[in-house]
Amino acid sequence: MRKPTAIIDTSVLLCLFRLNILDKLNLLFSEIRVPRKVESEFLFRTDPTEASARFKFITSFYESHRRWFIQCNEYDSATVEIYVKIEKLDPGESEVFAQNQYLDNTHTLLIDEKKARKVAFKKQATVHGFLFILASLDIKYGICDYQKGITILQKEGLGHFPETLVKSVYQYVKDN
Repeated sequence: MRKPTAIIDTSVLLCLFRLNILDKLNLLFSEIRVPRKVESEFLFRTDPTEASARFKFITSFYESHRRWFIQCNEYDSATVEIYVKIEKLDPGESEVFAQNQYLDNTHTLLIDEKKARKVAFKKQATVHGFLFILASLDIKYGICDYQKGITILQKEGLGHFPETLVKSVYQYVKDN
């Protein structure tokens, strides 16, 4: 069975980066696309020292994983603006949706934000969040610890995952 392709949003990218498991995404997806604004948010929503470290990381990561981790900008600004103004999504999320629309809605959207997930469901897009990815990497490949990863992110202020959601996502992945 062919692995799906995906377009990643900033929050998922940042969580995977923080846990040092971004390179494991190719176990779940054959291709990950990163819209320009997502990359920009990843690089610049932090202090200058951290931004510099992230820039070095992402530049190197694109180079060493270029077969499956791809910068993208195959969408038009008018489509992005529609998602910003009508759906009230942030620019990174809007570019994720615009890119998927350009690609005939064929990619899985890797998004955590509640409002964006509602838009995705309304558009009948396949959506997975960070918890799904972490649970999949733990259950299917045994390369990370689901609960430990969540604890690390919560201590860093990067994740506010309700316990019921944490448990239900893990059970869902385990059962499927």
